[in-house]
Amino acid sequence: MRRLANFIDGEYVAPKSGRYVELLNPATGEPFAEMPVSGPEDVDDAVESSARAFRAWRRATPSQRSRALLRVADILEANAARLVDVESENCGKIMSVTLAEEIPPMLDQIRFFAGAARILEGRAATEYLEGMTSYIRREPIGVCAAVTPVELPDDDGGVEVGARHRRRQCHGAQTVGHHARLHAAHGRDPVRSTTSRSAERHLW
Repeated sequence: MRRLANFIDGEYVAPKSGRYVELLNPATGEPFAEMPVSGPEDVDDAVESSARAFRAWRRATPSQRSRALLRVADILEANAARLVDVESENCGKIMSVTLAEEIPPMLDQIRFFAGAARILEGRAATEYLEGMTSYIRREPIGVCAAVTPVELPDDDGGVEVGARHRRRQCHGAQTVGHHARLHAAHGRDPVRSTTSRSAERHLW
């Protein structure tokens, strides 16, 4: 009888408790494997491993995320027959039906999100607040790039607004900015507004 293991931090590991429970084949009633009985310490190890991996993954570009998901789908498709065997042994499912009706939608969903990773959309920049242009900018969790306005008077009565960035800790994954009549409000180049002398204000 084979013994299963937890997969944590890229390795197969035994449960901290050392305990296992038998898995029964529903078609025969016979045990076919032993499954780990995991506890809080095993969960803590898995969560800590995921948190470490996320530090790099959260900065992955859309193309990198898309390619990773496509590779996952390709590997699953190449091993579809093995997956169906395991599913049938564990749950008693009909193999031909599982292969025809469950595997294709699963692969399609993964590939759908691989494509969606390249076309992430958010609320369009527009006047959601009267007199202000609003936008949402996605930021890595833990660090936000704040924008400080700089007002420089000029001959035409407009306002020159430049962005100075400062980095600070925050707890959200998105920042929300509301800018006075600015339609290109984020970046290093100065942006000119000739319709208002109101100072820019940035909400977090």
